[in-house]
Amino acid sequence: MKESGFIPEDDDEILYDIDEVRSKNNIVQVASELGLNVNRSTISCIRIDKHKMKNGFPTMTLNPLKNTFRCWVCNDVKGDVVDLVMQVKNIDRKKAVEFLAIRAEIKPKKQGKRKFKKNFFPNKEVVYSQVIKGINNNRGIDLIGFTSLKGGTGKSLIVNNLAFSFALLFKFISNYRKKEPQKVELIDLDFGKPDQRLIIGIEPKFYIEDILYNKKKNLGWNRIKEETDLDALQFVSPSPVRKSQNLFYFHKNEIIYLINDSDSKIKLADFGGGMNKDILDFLHNIHAKIFVITSEETSKQAIFYLMLTMIYYQLKSAFSKERNVLVLLEKLRECNRTGFRIDDLRFELEKLDEKSMKNGNLDDLYKKEVLPIKVELGLPPRIFGKVVLDDVRAEIEELKEKVMELIFKSNNESSISYNKKLSIYKRIRKIVEDSEKLDSYVNRLNSILSKSIYGLVVNKTNSAQAWEIQSEFSERINHYLSQKLIYLGNLRESKSLVNISNYRMPYVIYNPEDDALEDLYHIGDNILSLKRGSIANVICNQKEYIREIKSNWGSKH
Repeated sequence: MKESGFIPEDDDEILYDIDEVRSKNNIVQVASELGLNVNRSTISCIRIDKHKMKNGFPTMTLNPLKNTFRCWVCNDVKGDVVDLVMQVKNIDRKKAVEFLAIRAEIKPKKQGKRKFKKNFFPNKEVVYSQVIKGINNNRGIDLIGFTSLKGGTGKSLIVNNLAFSFALLFKFISNYRKKEPQKVELIDLDFGKPDQRLIIGIEPKFYIEDILYNKKKNLGWNRIKEETDLDALQFVSPSPVRKSQNLFYFHKNEIIYLINDSDSKIKLADFGGGMNKDILDFLHNIHAKIFVITSEETSKQAIFYLMLTMIYYQLKSAFSKERNVLVLLEKLRECNRTGFRIDDLRFELEKLDEKSMKNGNLDDLYKKEVLPIKVELGLPPRIFGKVVLDDVRAEIEELKEKVMELIFKSNNESSISYNKKLSIYKRIRKIVEDSEKLDSYVNRLNSILSKSIYGLVVNKTNSAQAWEIQSEFSERINHYLSQKLIYLGNLRESKSLVNISNYRMPYVIYNPEDDALEDLYHIGDNILSLKRGSIANVICNQKEYIREIKSNWGSKH
């Protein structure tokens, strides 16, 4: 988004990025430098000659979060930091911008008249068609979990601004269709230190804990969703006071159900740091997982061990009764030391499968367990040739339905006694367990490995370095774990993204055309399978709407 930072002003000779100038000049500090008597964030009206009150009380407030000012008596005395300089010094816009640019050490752009590239700012019809085509080709993902384990990777910032970018995308679509926008849900799942509320600048009325603690209030997930000034985005957070890490562990299944049951179009879940079995269980239930790493070796190591541990626990659960497989899984767990890989595990499981099939266990299961019950219940056999596992399973399902019918019939309706019902129920349950054991070990392994989609974002690096990092990291993941990482992009390190939580609003709203966000929009395009530049174009088509949101941010709260 190289050219998008130039905001056309009244004077075409302005050579500075206006939004950058506005964002890097704190209005309270500027007012002090201009000689105004600032008491915290309050000053006397700068239009003394036309001020309507003559008692001398200060009536003008400065808002350092939005970099705006306003006199609450004189309706026409208001504006941003550029307007403040113009009015106090009685100079034109060009000189005011130049003064602020020099003050913030912002270098002028290349000489010449500033205009958008012709193809960068297409009309709404073109943008809409591109976006809808991409959305329709999306992978069907509605819940995405973001994790990094290690602090300082910028994960929360990325999740926050992606959520607002997606919400602006759906707002754009709804405006074009003239319908209510589909919702994006930003879910903070860091029960130890929830900081999304600080980045957004919104404190929710209810927290996740209120659903679980205040049963009498009958709060549901929809009640704890906090609305934002961007009506396509809702926000959910745990309490910053209760430190409810144990509550999360005890109620994780309930929380998983509530999140999955939510009707939002896209849900972005921001996980906190640390790793334990409860966090892993939660991540297992999220189909799409995105890891955020940096160039630091500890960051890459943390994610590698997270993936390894997730796969290990899933396999351990699936093969919990197979001692010979559990021994192999311990070797996989120590893969860095043993060199044992998923491919080695698959090879060993293939040998176990061959041994299992030679024992004729499937024939024994069908002839000694399934057929006798079918005869007792008067059900005809369906297998007359070679016994195949899928056919046996179909017959077992038929048996289960018949047995359930018998169980739910009263003794008056059925000639089978209670003890007979209990005996048949136990036998069918044993058949189901035995049939699960006969499933191919390799099939079970492949089923587990195919359950998740993994994405990767490399933060605080340039494109070349990020590509090298992801190539090396992806190769390691594929070598040991036979998993494919989808590289979603990188974010370059930028001074403008430092301490942005101080703005108390998403940076996408605060300064949507900052060059630093170009990479983030590209990552969003990749997540939603959109054509590159789609989200950037949507942002450009909603500049006025975003400015309106910015000026009113927090008004609902």
